[in-house]
Amino acid sequence: MHVTGMSIGGVPPISERIIVEFDDQVNMFAGPNASGKSTILRWIRLEMARAVPDAWLKEGLEEGTDVDQLGVSEDWRDAEMGRTMPDAPPPVIVVGSIRPLLPALLDTEIGDTELQTADEILDDDFSGIRVKQAIEILRDEVWDMEPDRSSPYVSLKGNKWMNYYEYPERHNLLKVNDVVDTCIKSICSEVIRGSSSHNYVPGPDVRGYLLGPRGAEPINVHLDMAVDTNDIRNFRHMSPYESPSASAYVQDADALPIYTGAMSDGIQGTLLWIRWLALKMVSHYEFRTDWEEMPAILLIDEIENHLHPTWQRRVIPALLEHFPGLQIFATTHSPFVVAGLKAGQVHLLNRDENGVVTASTNTEDIVGWTADEILRTMMGVQDPTDDETARNAAELRRLRDEGPRSTDEEEEHRQAEMQRLRRLVNRDLLAGGPAAAQRELFEQQFAEALEKYQQSRDLGQDSG
Repeated sequence: MHVTGMSIGGVPPISERIIVEFDDQVNMFAGPNASGKSTILRWIRLEMARAVPDAWLKEGLEEGTDVDQLGVSEDWRDAEMGRTMPDAPPPVIVVGSIRPLLPALLDTEIGDTELQTADEILDDDFSGIRVKQAIEILRDEVWDMEPDRSSPYVSLKGNKWMNYYEYPERHNLLKVNDVVDTCIKSICSEVIRGSSSHNYVPGPDVRGYLLGPRGAEPINVHLDMAVDTNDIRNFRHMSPYESPSASAYVQDADALPIYTGAMSDGIQGTLLWIRWLALKMVSHYEFRTDWEEMPAILLIDEIENHLHPTWQRRVIPALLEHFPGLQIFATTHSPFVVAGLKAGQVHLLNRDENGVVTASTNTEDIVGWTADEILRTMMGVQDPTDDETARNAAELRRLRDEGPRSTDEEEEHRQAEMQRLRRLVNRDLLAGGPAAAQRELFEQQFAEALEKYQQSRDLGQDSG
């Protein structure tokens, strides 16, 4: 059950119709700004949200029509018609902007909202605050559910699995922590130590509460908002009202819990949008045991935001490992996100001199490519360096390609200028990589040696 392709045109900045065939797992859109990457994601979201499915369930993608089209797989179409599967189409999870926006621990309120149910919150735009709200509402929903007394295991009093069979929704919601945290750990392993987040109880030592409240304020528990980290220095510099309660945790010298909102933007943002994805899936599939393996469509703009290149290249493999039914539609400006993708998974958008957008798809795997090769081949960055060096390299290529001048004086000036530019430009930039640069250096040295030989030969003939 996946989207198979799209045909779109007349949607700024895509003026002329383009057709793109989609991979059933990863579809990464790369290209310059104003080439339509984000527009395509918004258009997919709009078409998927249409009230009448027939508006986008097309038998094929036709060029030249006036109606934008979205193709879907045959099994999905059959599911819509009720012929093969009773399930609804997979959920669409949108991360339009990666912005954590979790409140500080000293802020006890997370903001009033008109959204009252988890479905309403998860259908709204992503933010860290909404992740927190969805967790709390879903917890209340499943904890209020009646136990399932139909299972034969319920009668086994004292059986350690009894609670699981009575309250499967609770366990499957708590499974969100394990799936999300193992996924985020595989991306941010240098900082994230534990593989299961837990509740966060901030404030001074609360063991005094056992003796009676004595007018103390209620304890504010942040559900599933603690992450075990080896970033000890950040933990030690937290205020006593933000650090975890001494009675709530066993403080390990190698791994200490920290509030998710106190972590870096890269870790916090990535953890929150992956949790947003998981919460949307577990809610959509009504807390079934295999919710993380079910089909879902992820739309995410600039998936590399806030991430170091080392973490950028881990994002896609981690998502596919932990959410195998996911079909990803994302935009990127990073060669590290593109590296390692398969043939048919990268869609290149370009603008010509008239502003017309065209689309093409990679026909070979991008495995083993360097960042420079991806920048040159797929992202149109011929000189992956600073702007001044790029201008010098372009001028050097121009002088070299023009060839010798008509007069000795003009040629001498050209050679001197080329020599000056060579000193300013790294040779690796001249011809597309170290091997080509070495070949160019050898050719230059050979030409100079040949010229010296010719001069010495001419002198010998003159003296004879």
